[in-house]
Amino acid sequence: MWNRHGHDFYVPNSPPVEGYLYPQLVIPADNPKEFACPKSHIEEAKTFLRDCGNLILIGFSGHDRHIVQLLETIPNQSSLTIVGKGSGDAERVFDAMCLQLPPLKHKGLTLSFQNAGFSEFVASEAFRTGIKQKQSSTA
Repeated sequence: MWNRHGHDFYVPNSPPVEGYLYPQLVIPADNPKEFACPKSHIEEAKTFLRDCGNLILIGFSGHDRHIVQLLETIPNQSSLTIVGKGSGDAERVFDAMCLQLPPLKHKGLTLSFQNAGFSEFVASEAFRTGIKQKQSSTA
């Protein structure tokens, strides 16, 4: 992670510096976990997802039931892009999500599986095309 003000990189277990560009969102754990944020944030996420017709998941395993359940609120016929790393990784994420939330299969989602990792996805035509479509629909 990178500090946009001092151009310092984040080093785990070091004293925090204000202004990190990317906050740490999920900490892997062996034991089942719940959300570690205020209920108002969870409700805000649900509200956002109700109107989200184009969602990209990056670096998600699909095994966190409480996160997958939030996707129950995305509209039918939404576009869902899953960015994974390695052959078939993104498809496995979707399969894991469907095990947690079977109705996801029946939402009529337009699925895009990107298995070359985040850097390759950002450099891809699929990413550029998606950005252009989003920009033109909001203009």
